[in-house]
Amino acid sequence: MNQSSYFSPISEELLKKCKAPESLKRDPTRTIYTNRTLDLNEIKAVGFDMDYTLANYHKKSMENLQYKQTIDYLVKKLNYPATLYQLNYDSSLSIRGLVLDKRRGHLLKMDMHGNVWRAMHGYRHLSSEEFNKIYKHKKIKITKDYASLDSLFAIPEASLFCDLVNLFSKDTSIKYGKLFEDIRSSIDVIHSDGSLKAIISKDLSTYIESHPDIGLMLHKLRSSGKKVFLLTNSHLNYTETVMSYLLDNWHSYFDFIITASQKPAFFTEKRPFKQLQPGSQHRIFEGGNIHDFEKIAQVRGSEILYVGDHIYGDIVRSKKSTLWRTCLIVEELPKEIEHYIRYKSDLEHMSNIDSERLKLDSDIGEHRVLLAYLDAAKQDTEAAKLRKEMEKAKKYLAYLDDQMNDMQDAFERRFHPFWGELFHEHHDLSRFGTQVRGYSCIYTGKVTNLLHYSPLHSFRKSSELMSHDQQFHQTI
Repeated sequence: MNQSSYFSPISEELLKKCKAPESLKRDPTRTIYTNRTLDLNEIKAVGFDMDYTLANYHKKSMENLQYKQTIDYLVKKLNYPATLYQLNYDSSLSIRGLVLDKRRGHLLKMDMHGNVWRAMHGYRHLSSEEFNKIYKHKKIKITKDYASLDSLFAIPEASLFCDLVNLFSKDTSIKYGKLFEDIRSSIDVIHSDGSLKAIISKDLSTYIESHPDIGLMLHKLRSSGKKVFLLTNSHLNYTETVMSYLLDNWHSYFDFIITASQKPAFFTEKRPFKQLQPGSQHRIFEGGNIHDFEKIAQVRGSEILYVGDHIYGDIVRSKKSTLWRTCLIVEELPKEIEHYIRYKSDLEHMSNIDSERLKLDSDIGEHRVLLAYLDAAKQDTEAAKLRKEMEKAKKYLAYLDDQMNDMQDAFERRFHPFWGELFHEHHDLSRFGTQVRGYSCIYTGKVTNLLHYSPLHSFRKSSELMSHDQQFHQTI
């Protein structure tokens, strides 16, 4: 039975009267996508991170500030040369989800299996010979020799690393691991000592986007009977500054406010809660842990949905350590989807070529078996004919492979001239795409996209098929 059998059409006049959009079909860039079925009706509490979740930063100004402040710390505190001040931030040097090889000083992009497909040293792309020698027959496991660059804060970090590798390229004594650790520790300090946040606090409109829909979204969730809480690593003074910029009387939108939570330790350790402003009508805490929080909030495990942007601190640790449901905010997602829409015809063309390749490859395999039978039966004439046909088919298959590789390469360069797509790598999911699929129940581009869904909405995942399933399901 099709949709029209259940729902009668609604007139445009009625849609205008109730101020509904002309079309109820969701914009793909604002859609919430599903990795695991999630029924919001079963969720009793919804928690939010602050930075890059409720508070979106203006990308260019924020990353440039972090870059400059890190350089300042390296020069003034760690005795790096003042020539670093001549460097300028280039956001195009990296994307989220890369891995840094600390021994060799390379940035790497990997697929879901740990295979490396792209590598860069400073500003230089590794030659085929150099790449094959190091990575062609190697699967990467994240040990102390590698660093994951999974958060948005890691993009200026990676770019600065490339700058310094290039700057010190003639210094044979340079230790890339030490170089990276100096950059990372400098970034940690400027975040923790308040110097970065002090600059942001003095000029909030330059660094933080305003979102009028945040209040509506939070109100909608609370009005449906769900408890709403804030869980952030930022301390209360900065949280007050940012949230007051986003919302008037912001405390009233939350049942619980937890600052300085020290995620991911919040999910794995048992640090005590400290109640702040005990005389206040608002329940504000510092520190704490997941076990005590569930007792205080009187909710447990899968009754809680947590919304955050940090693949490790917010999502991976919460999924590995708890039964909390998770929503990942992926800021880059709308732009990636826009590219898919814009180049849909290219995707369809590649899909057709890929289907043709698979069919031809299967036919060649089947006829290779037949050829063995013909040879065994001394059917020389038929065997010779089949060999010619197979040679012709193999040449055409090689042509399709070359065509597919050229189209795939051109398509990926539309996303990034070197690193390609965020979620994919070489006909597979990228390492980042695998983490998004593996650890987030749902994911979307902006937190306010929740506003477009009922608090009772059920996010349903379609059945996941293995290779042997697909041939049968296609006929159903």
